[in-house]
Amino acid sequence: SVAIGQTAHAHKAWFITGPVFQKWLSLSQVDFAEIYRGYGEATIRVREAGCTAAEGFDNQFITYERCWHLERPEDQADLAWLLTWCLKPKVIHLGTSCTKMSVLGPRQADKATHMQNLFTVAVCQHQRATGRYASVENPGGSLLFKWDRWVEAFGPEERPRLPWKYYSSDGCQLG
Repeated sequence: SVAIGQTAHAHKAWFITGPVFQKWLSLSQVDFAEIYRGYGEATIRVREAGCTAAEGFDNQFITYERCWHLERPEDQADLAWLLTWCLKPKVIHLGTSCTKMSVLGPRQADKATHMQNLFTVAVCQHQRATGRYASVENPGGSLLFKWDRWVEAFGPEERPRLPWKYYSSDGCQLG
């Protein structure tokens, strides 16, 4: 269910104003959505290519009148509803946070990281179940791809579970 108004409600999605809600409904289906979008460069490039794209979702920027704290189950549920029933993106790219899992971090996932990782897996599995596509970005050496729930869902990097594939690139390759 949806609510519109200045006060938060216990609905699947809540919009402060009607025009933003209308914007969601008018999209019907987008080509691309970026979750954990950072600066949203992938969204910009997709639009430059002439495709439709959602605004992107992240806890550092306001899109669709809110920040998206995807370590929280209620924000995950709101976004899942919007992706499933409104946007229906053909491709979702997830720049899942690596702060706690990378070689430069503590290499120990906290509860928030664990929740974000679970959401990433769920989004990828939903996309596959609906005949759509998903990609996930994390740096080399990240613990994400070695996490037991990840390996169970997608297989290890050296032997991915079909139809999943791994692609590794060097972040400085275009330098």
